[in-house]
Amino acid sequence: MEHPLPPLPRFTVSGLRRPADQLPPAFTSLSSLLSSLHSHLVSLPCASPPTLPITIGVMVTASHNPPLDNGIKLLTSTGALFSPAAVALLNDALEATISIPSLIPCLLPLLNAPVPALSSAPSSLPHPGLLLVFATDTRLSSPSLLSLLLPPHVPHVILGYASTPELSTCLSLLPSTPQQQLRASYLAPYVSAFAALSSLLSSPFATPSAPPAPLLPVDCAMGVAAFPLRALLASLPPDTLSLFNVPPLNDAGTRALLNTSCGSDFILTSSSPPATHTGPSPASSALCASVDGDGDRLIFYRAAPFLALTGDHIAALLATFLRPLLPAHFTLAVVATAYANSSFLQFLRELGIAPVITATGVAHLHHAAQEADLGIYYEPNGHGTVLFSDSLRAALVQNEGHQLQVLRCVLELSHQTVGDAIPGLLLVPLVLRHLNVSVDEWAGWWVDRKVYQSKVGVLDKSRFHVSPDETKVVEPAEMQADIDAVRGACRCFVRASGTEDVVRVYVEEGVDGGGGEAVREKLEAVVKKWCGARSKM
Repeated sequence: MEHPLPPLPRFTVSGLRRPADQLPPAFTSLSSLLSSLHSHLVSLPCASPPTLPITIGVMVTASHNPPLDNGIKLLTSTGALFSPAAVALLNDALEATISIPSLIPCLLPLLNAPVPALSSAPSSLPHPGLLLVFATDTRLSSPSLLSLLLPPHVPHVILGYASTPELSTCLSLLPSTPQQQLRASYLAPYVSAFAALSSLLSSPFATPSAPPAPLLPVDCAMGVAAFPLRALLASLPPDTLSLFNVPPLNDAGTRALLNTSCGSDFILTSSSPPATHTGPSPASSALCASVDGDGDRLIFYRAAPFLALTGDHIAALLATFLRPLLPAHFTLAVVATAYANSSFLQFLRELGIAPVITATGVAHLHHAAQEADLGIYYEPNGHGTVLFSDSLRAALVQNEGHQLQVLRCVLELSHQTVGDAIPGLLLVPLVLRHLNVSVDEWAGWWVDRKVYQSKVGVLDKSRFHVSPDETKVVEPAEMQADIDAVRGACRCFVRASGTEDVVRVYVEEGVDGGGGEAVREKLEAVVKKWCGARSKM
């Protein structure tokens, strides 16, 4: 019998970690906060009625983390993750440092909700309401934590097991789509876009395509992505199924093993194929894919000899494919963080694309990608998507040229608010086949420079500040000079963790190689000099 609530080492609210002994109070406090938020919203006088109620998505998941971890992600009515500012406000309310009445006028604009005009006179106009939409991953603890989160007297929808991108899509479809049609509405656009793109890329107007790629087994990490993937495979046109190996590997049948020696994070960090294996054995040379515990990350790999194709490779492939299709008057950006390997960034420059470097975190990448007409971002861990501006979308609707039709299909295969592994599983094999690029050729577009990383426990990370792209130390002011003095030919930077009292060290060897380990040790000494070191992490 499955244990309903195993011990949980940490609790995460939209990326903020809390100790295990605060887990149940933190969840019930959030439930109370949402109830209080609801009661104030429905009693708030309005000068005019909003067009939609305020909808908040609550995803019970710890994503790629081990199965005993758990937490939540909060999403707005558009399906986007809460902004850092909204997270900070909610955490202030959870810590009782601000009151609900003062929270509401600040929080509403951050939730993409209409801001009611306050009035001292009673109003008979309709008031905004709060609708909560819940989903969980497959962790043993998720159902029990969901029960702790449900606030009394607040309208809510429970999707059950769902991926984060699936919840995001369902939020954007409410309230116009009946609840019983939400799941089908998530997959249907992907199925039709995949069939259309398959046809377009094999049409007389397309460049010659390579033979079908090897079968694509998908490691689902024992997680929720297995459910939409099974439904997707049952819906695809029969002539396109040659791209996939059915059934999925490591599907949701063994929930206690979620992300255990499998999944995208394991493959990325261990540089090896899944050690936990349930399902058919793929051919050693086959291109395989792996997702994470809540279905928003995707990387590819080959089992033997092992070869990892990360988010950098996905971004490079899509940029190579999409850049020639984009009309000249529209802008394209590929967004990365300082953690992107220099060899990948140089590859982009050789394509004629100047990479945009932003701070670590999906929220920063997503925001920067929105600044271009066509914005591509993928973290090395495979979390990313392709974003289309309103003006580019309008052009795709108004014009029927072959290239714009292809772009329209790519739009429909790209989640516009969060990363989504499912459409990436469809898009990447098609692009590889169309460009006539083998797995070895794709992997050989560049050779990553060797990277050394570590973290140093510090006494006070709050006095440590970096530039917006996190590549330079701004404060303490003299610290960057010490970094420059020891770096040699290596590219390196240090940055404070967002969740721990540590400073992270990153060193990437130069073109000539060598010296990376020694530079890492020197950087650790620089961090300790300026920030003070803790004896225990």
